[in-house]
Amino acid sequence: MANQNINDALPTLAPIDTKAERTEFATFYSLGGRITIMALILTAALCTMDRMVLSMVVEPIRADLGLTETQIGVLQGFSFSLLYAFAGIPLGLMADRLNRNKLLAMAVVTWSGGTIACGMANSFESLFVFRMLVGAGEAALWPVAISLIGDLAPQRNRGFLIGGIILGQLFGASFSLILGGQLLQAGMDGGLAHLPIIGDMDAWRMLFMVYGIAGSLAIVMLLAGKEPPREHISKSTHPLAGLGEFYEFFKINWKSVGSLYLLTMVVAVVQYSGLAWNVPLFLRRFELGPQQVGLIMGVVMFAAGGIGSLAGGYVSKLTGKSPVKRLNVMICAYCLCVGYGLIAFNPSLYISIFLVSFPGVLLAMAGVMSLVIMQDIVPSHMRGVATSVNTLFASLIGASMGPMLVAMLTQYVFEEDNMVGVSLGLVVGPAMLIAAILAFVLKKEIIKKYAGMKAE
Repeated sequence: MANQNINDALPTLAPIDTKAERTEFATFYSLGGRITIMALILTAALCTMDRMVLSMVVEPIRADLGLTETQIGVLQGFSFSLLYAFAGIPLGLMADRLNRNKLLAMAVVTWSGGTIACGMANSFESLFVFRMLVGAGEAALWPVAISLIGDLAPQRNRGFLIGGIILGQLFGASFSLILGGQLLQAGMDGGLAHLPIIGDMDAWRMLFMVYGIAGSLAIVMLLAGKEPPREHISKSTHPLAGLGEFYEFFKINWKSVGSLYLLTMVVAVVQYSGLAWNVPLFLRRFELGPQQVGLIMGVVMFAAGGIGSLAGGYVSKLTGKSPVKRLNVMICAYCLCVGYGLIAFNPSLYISIFLVSFPGVLLAMAGVMSLVIMQDIVPSHMRGVATSVNTLFASLIGASMGPMLVAMLTQYVFEEDNMVGVSLGLVVGPAMLIAAILAFVLKKEIIKKYAGMKAE
């Protein structure tokens, strides 16, 4: 087994034949396939809205429930990531064998219910449990998406579809901040008191309710979409049977696949730290209201991430079938993102906006590359579980530790809420340097292990 040719496990890289392609990927060109693509993008947007809503209401929750900075960091990171990480593996295995549209629809029901429950929480402990439920549902998104796209679309279109899903996430994040800021301000000013049911709620509780109910839109579209035929049918239909098969694949390819997992974990530290603490940073450092910060951060996040996602899809197409070329782009992007750490020392509003937005472009572009590389080096019938294991590392360590580390530096080292920018800079700057080094290591490993994949 150890001497097996590594390339035997790789997807077949055949020349493009338009007629054969339209036959093989008929679902991609059908109405049902297009509905599935739109449903994935909408689901990604709603997923990020539910994940981001907590960062918008940090201050009112702290005041209402008497939470500490570290407890907020735990809710932003660890509580969400705990089940998000571990639920991903069985969900990924199911995505490789079960109907993926229906599986994702059930996941939306789960995380939307958790979001609504967060709006009814009355303590740190109850919020912790409900955030875990949100994470458990959202763990299905990327395993299902990567598995679906691999079977749904021709190889040259996959980067654009992954970029579209990331763009959906960014739209959800920015819309969450913009809408959240508007609704939060209106609720605090009493402007929503005339509305039935939610009019009598605290503004932050109402926000969770609205975002949770919005998930019903994605459920309808997912159930209306079409499931594409699988490129490879596993010998066993049992959802957990693929774990042993993936283990055998990983034993042969542990250096390359493991390096990609480690890289994703480090980048997650940066991304989740920024998602959790950029809004509180601007609220505290520049004495802006939630409406202003929501608008600024929402526009910045969508513009920067949107440009990066579209650029990532385009550059992925230019790099053809070579993961090495994609890694060259990622290395450059991560090196440039080291400057994100300068946000620790910058007192200017406009420079701070730039220091948030420029890395947003680069990280979105590199994120597309990373997911396409996953499809490059993992066989089609293992992509769901491979993505889930990737999520396990990224969430359990990267997403949970990043926000919590920033909070602990602020509370226990600097002992001053307004120092959150320094804490953020001290976490994200070194992490981006480590990410660049890991991408270089992964590039060398792929050149070494995969014949025919040469850098130019």
